[in-house]
Amino acid sequence: MHLDKFLELRHVTSIAPHPGGESVAVAVARLDDDGAKRTSEVWSVSVTGTKEPVLLVGGALGAQAPAYDEAGRLYVLSSRPTEQDDAKEIKQVWRLAGNVDSSPGTLVQLTDEPLGVSDYKVRGTSLVVLAPVLPNTAHAEQRAVYREREKNGPTGILFTDMTVRSWDRWHGEARPHFISYNLLEASADTRRDLCPGFDRELDGALGLGWDLSPDGQSVASECYRFGPDRLPDTNILLIDIASGAHRQLGREDGLCHDDVLFSPSGATIATTRHRRQAGKHGALRVVTYDAKTGAATERTAKWEASPSLECFFDEKTLLLTTPMAGHAPIYELSLETNQVRRVTSRESAGSHSQVRRHADHLIGIRSTFARAPELFRMDLPSAETEGRPTLCSSLSGMRKDSDVALESLECSGAGGTPIHYFFLAPKGPPVARPTVLWIHGGPVSSWTDGWHWRWNPLPLIEAGYNIVCPNPRGSTGFGQQFIDDIVGNEWGNACFEDLMAVTDAICDRDDVDSDRVAAMGGSFGGYMSNWIGCQTERFCAIVTHASLYRLSAFQGTTDCPAYWAHDMGLYPSDAPEHYDRYSPHNFVDAWKTPTLITHGEKDYRVPISQGLMLFEDLRRRNVDARLLVFPDENHWILRPRNSALWYRTCLAFLAEHT
Repeated sequence: MHLDKFLELRHVTSIAPHPGGESVAVAVARLDDDGAKRTSEVWSVSVTGTKEPVLLVGGALGAQAPAYDEAGRLYVLSSRPTEQDDAKEIKQVWRLAGNVDSSPGTLVQLTDEPLGVSDYKVRGTSLVVLAPVLPNTAHAEQRAVYREREKNGPTGILFTDMTVRSWDRWHGEARPHFISYNLLEASADTRRDLCPGFDRELDGALGLGWDLSPDGQSVASECYRFGPDRLPDTNILLIDIASGAHRQLGREDGLCHDDVLFSPSGATIATTRHRRQAGKHGALRVVTYDAKTGAATERTAKWEASPSLECFFDEKTLLLTTPMAGHAPIYELSLETNQVRRVTSRESAGSHSQVRRHADHLIGIRSTFARAPELFRMDLPSAETEGRPTLCSSLSGMRKDSDVALESLECSGAGGTPIHYFFLAPKGPPVARPTVLWIHGGPVSSWTDGWHWRWNPLPLIEAGYNIVCPNPRGSTGFGQQFIDDIVGNEWGNACFEDLMAVTDAICDRDDVDSDRVAAMGGSFGGYMSNWIGCQTERFCAIVTHASLYRLSAFQGTTDCPAYWAHDMGLYPSDAPEHYDRYSPHNFVDAWKTPTLITHGEKDYRVPISQGLMLFEDLRRRNVDARLLVFPDENHWILRPRNSALWYRTCLAFLAEHT
């Protein structure tokens, strides 16, 4: 796929099933007329394919996160101007008036949160929003105080402990709170703060970290507190909306909860959680809580996976997705037997997310390396058969799968352990091509056969490259020990051997020119690219993005130093030489390979100081190094024109050296 076409594709981001069963509301982000940013629209899509998609909410100001209530009324988040705000970043909840399945309609504003709404859910007669709130400031004064400080200051923030920033933002004065509204008479009069006096306990709630019960009477959410090791523990906070009463479930040192889901009756709360242990990443388990008694039941003690909760199929069945040997299929977990069964067929490869039960079938979002995310439908499989998802639309703008040859392969890595990798190439005769080893981030992550907006191999394949996507030590979907092998200051050990084993395997192929192999990666993949640069000269070029270079310096500047110390197993001052044993800066004298360094200045996970130190050290040694900096980007390069520049710069650099 040519880069220009790739950048023009529309992003299918979220879905909401209509309670009538015939259609699904789909949020789609598209390029604006200037090609400078993306704006989101909401479409109605027929799940049977009998009708053309209908635009429900459009316009330059956008709408996202669609949701239906039981009566079939559509809600969205939008930053369109109100009587109180004209700032485009201030989002409120709106409801669509009129026939929601026929044509763009009129939006009615439901919330007036002074600092905007971050997330929301609608159930029963309740609308609950997650919204930032200034502490020690009356609700009526919040907007004026916020605007004055934004305009004239003061801007100083006083902290008493870490963490002080995350990803690309400083932890400002505003705190996230749950706010409830009564939909029967939605107005400021029914607004109720469910978390008065809260500090940062709800920082992890955004997205899958909270749920609203089906009757709209209870909120269940991740709730942060810092444990004795200065790392955040997350229990489940249960809020009764009518009384405002709070209960805590699973509050233990070292215990961390992630996804949160109510069962259809509201009697059960499902979650994923792990226990922090020295020298281990912590196995992720599915656990259910009795909403009345708080009793916990572990459901997947013997399943070595990294599951994400999708939805309850019924009161006794959960649907999950998880990376598994290079794919992300749908699984069914029986709460009666605690048995897990794969639902999607092995022939129906790809990655699935946002899976929902919709009448007598499943819907969700599905993608592959060759196909951008689209709405899919799948008939419910029986206990003996697996399902085959089919696409309902082409909202992304792709009319067919990209023309790419994909192989899922294995080779023998460190200690003889099987290492999985994908080999992607242009379709056609097998000629010796330049090849790029593209290393994923994480490190606890994986390449799956799914679409990647930020790290997409198709523009490079269009330019004539083979792309190799390896899953070395630390990757999910290959067992818990495979993940734990990366923990405890082991980053440059077996993982490096795994990557070299994959490189050896591909260099034996007739369609790979072994003299023209490059390495690239971002974040942890950037670290591994740096480690490759100082350990071997077998690659003709390196592209390293948002990369770790000097580990001891990284410790004190990353946004969560305590987590990094836990992952490494020590602090730099504990044993300086041991701590930096796999730090690329200690071996930079051996680095000869031409290198492109890219970094966003607003990256607080891997601060730009890492990229600057690497650039200085390489240039001082006369290595052919280039530095591409994005002052307005974070850990990812997200603005469309910046993304285009990133891809074009990488392609030009690789072409020069391959």
